[in-house]
Amino acid sequence: MLQSTTRMVRLRNTTDKTVVVIDPINNIRREFPRKNVVQEIPFDMVAQLLFQTGFRNMIESGMLFIDSMEDKIDLGLEEPDTTTPTNIVVFSDEEKVKLLTAASVPDFIERLSHVTYEEAAELAKFAAKNDIYNPEKSDILKEITGLDVVAMIAKKKAFEEADKRAASMKEDREPEGVFKPRR
Repeated sequence: MLQSTTRMVRLRNTTDKTVVVIDPINNIRREFPRKNVVQEIPFDMVAQLLFQTGFRNMIESGMLFIDSMEDKIDLGLEEPDTTTPTNIVVFSDEEKVKLLTAASVPDFIERLSHVTYEEAAELAKFAAKNDIYNPEKSDILKEITGLDVVAMIAKKKAFEEADKRAASMKEDREPEGVFKPRR
């Protein structure tokens, strides 16, 4: 029995949002409902989709990430002799922690100069989610993305306090459906 082998490109969603790739002409529809969801699309289709502005922007901004350097080079997204990504950089969670806590400010600025707006915004959201606060780095992220890490952390803590108060008030109330006559 003959088997056809089609080269597939693995695309990974790097955002916390749903990303959808639709091309009715080539009968392609792929949905990436959350972060780190991987979908495969044939190499030839990806090569054609790169001519569409919307798909190309998703790749170049880092919303969709191609893990294979071989595929990136063959698609013309990276230089032929490259071993690590230079045009499209996506940080892992470990790299984000290291960058936000241990990296020097000049190194932080240099690393951020090579990332897209989306990746810088993901870094700011990651800092707020994990309560990582460095005044200088927070100011740099605010300047680049417009996202205030300090305000995001404060808002998160305010919501947590409100949830705790609501939970304690709920415990203090009488159960619903219990009748207590007034005296």
